[in-house]
Amino acid sequence: MHDNDWKVITSDMCILVSRVLTDFFPWLNFAKSAVSNEIQGGTPLKMKLKNTVIPLQIQHKIEQKYADVVDILDTYQDLGETLYQGSGLQVPQIHIGGDQLTRERFSGAKRLRAAALTASERFENLSPITFELFHLQMTVLATFYDILYKADCTEPFTLYSQKVRLLRKHAEGKDVKNHYHSCRDLAVSFIRAYIVEATCQYFDLKNTDTAPENLPDPKNMTNNEIKHWMTTFVQPLVLNIVSESRRHISSEDVDVNRTDAVLSYGKVVLELGLIFLELCDIVKSPSRIRLLCHMKYIMLVLKGHKNKSKYALEILRLLCQQFALLSEKTLLPSLGHNRKQRAMKVIFYHLPRLSRISTSRTPAASKMTSSYVATTPITPTTPTRISTSRTPAASKMTSSYVATTLSQLPLLLRGFLPPGHLLPVK
Repeated sequence: MHDNDWKVITSDMCILVSRVLTDFFPWLNFAKSAVSNEIQGGTPLKMKLKNTVIPLQIQHKIEQKYADVVDILDTYQDLGETLYQGSGLQVPQIHIGGDQLTRERFSGAKRLRAAALTASERFENLSPITFELFHLQMTVLATFYDILYKADCTEPFTLYSQKVRLLRKHAEGKDVKNHYHSCRDLAVSFIRAYIVEATCQYFDLKNTDTAPENLPDPKNMTNNEIKHWMTTFVQPLVLNIVSESRRHISSEDVDVNRTDAVLSYGKVVLELGLIFLELCDIVKSPSRIRLLCHMKYIMLVLKGHKNKSKYALEILRLLCQQFALLSEKTLLPSLGHNRKQRAMKVIFYHLPRLSRISTSRTPAASKMTSSYVATTPITPTTPTRISTSRTPAASKMTSSYVATTLSQLPLLLRGFLPPGHLLPVK
């Protein structure tokens, strides 16, 4: 993860911690209005409007069969064409999805129709296909309980003991998916209590009524100044919470033979808890920058907890779509450097021509190895015009050049390769 990602994550966590503290510490009441606003910018007006929900007909289909999944997508495609074309409008891209398994089945059914003759049969309007964030929330909460919820652990201030103490009978930690709301309410209460206790211990406060020294005078401060002071006040605590994970991700040495099990348990509660609270806040107030940074963090946590985590793979797929598989129209304006723009324009300029080059095994073409073709430089300023005729020069260019260019396209986008050279193909 990049340093900028950590800055976004820690800054958001500081706001979340500040919101909890203003609810429990009376001497922080003056900061409640300053930290209760949306974390990054305002929500667009369109997102504040009530959604129009149109129930679709019930289809007696089984998602375990690809034939039935194809029929479901056919229904979606026909419905979109009927509504938009009947109104004289062009059919837009229709976002569909579900949980991870539904997303995988929809994508598989769309791949089965990839060679169809018409755009309607190929489901080209059904895009993108993604998983819903609610299912990711459920997965993160299930990970929280899987790590911390132990029925045989009744020590004070553990998750199971607090469930018994608070009489949360329906918060069944071993079956979070079927008791999500009860488990979520217990987890949020548990996390907030740990945040308050950690703050008192870190700043050496006897109780929530004890105020530290050198508090600012809120009468002469704006909301932005109060928010800045509040985040600066809690930042050391947040950095202490995520410090070990950051060192792990950065491949730095971490002491894994710690003997203080209480401290370790508390840090896990705070870190996983803030991850869950942050995800819930993003769902309520969507922000692409916050979501992508937080997705990287969640992916590492899920992968570290369970090596075969399917949602870790789903997040990786989503990040690849966002950072490496954008269309030319979306990609070029988003690149900040002219060097990358020129390189990408040359690549997109040559791809249609390269795809039509013959792949026949002529004696001249056989001499060209993939390594030689891969190291052939691309000159951004004076693009070479490649002839499609059956000349010896054109026969030397094989399809490996096209494959090399496409496979290394993400590296060029991220700036890992200079625009004039490609790596050899192994």
